[in-house]
Amino acid sequence: MIQANIITWNVQGAGSGDFLRVLKELIRLYDPKVLALFETKISGQQAEDVCNKIGFNGQVRVEAQGFRGGVWLLWRDYNVDINIINLDERAITAEVCKLGSCPWYFTAVYGIPNDILCHQLWVKLAHFNTIFDKPWLLAGDFNDTVSRGERQGCSPQLERRCNCFNNWLHNNGFVDLGFIGPPFHLG
Repeated sequence: MIQANIITWNVQGAGSGDFLRVLKELIRLYDPKVLALFETKISGQQAEDVCNKIGFNGQVRVEAQGFRGGVWLLWRDYNVDINIINLDERAITAEVCKLGSCPWYFTAVYGIPNDILCHQLWVKLAHFNTIFDKPWLLAGDFNDTVSRGERQGCSPQLERRCNCFNNWLHNNGFVDLGFIGPPFHLG
């Protein structure tokens, strides 16, 4: 059985003091071995300083582009070994091995809400799906939903995107595990 506490969070900005206060409380409560943060909106030395304050000794980042995006993967290297397999502007893919457990794959995803860029990401992830030979967890913010019920005021274009995303998940054998927290609605 794969067991490692992971927190994934679309923080929508990691530069505030409130972010660090809330994150430290989540870390205290759930003791994650791996932490994936999306839409951090900061980069460079500011991002480095925030990552150091989080206190995990392993880290890799996809820098935010201006005030957009950003994916951070942090881990406690005395609990897990992380081998980065792929790093690009929208995702970090790693092999994860917890002491005494079989290795597995983890991809931290931040999908940009652009049809062409999303399709490129989906093609890359579908390719990984054909070559990976271990369990795989994809988590993050795909900036897409599987049904109209997850959106408010769904236009025909957004309904088409929902259908495409749902079909992509199904065609690749992925299972939507849902989420915890308030729903996100476009309106």
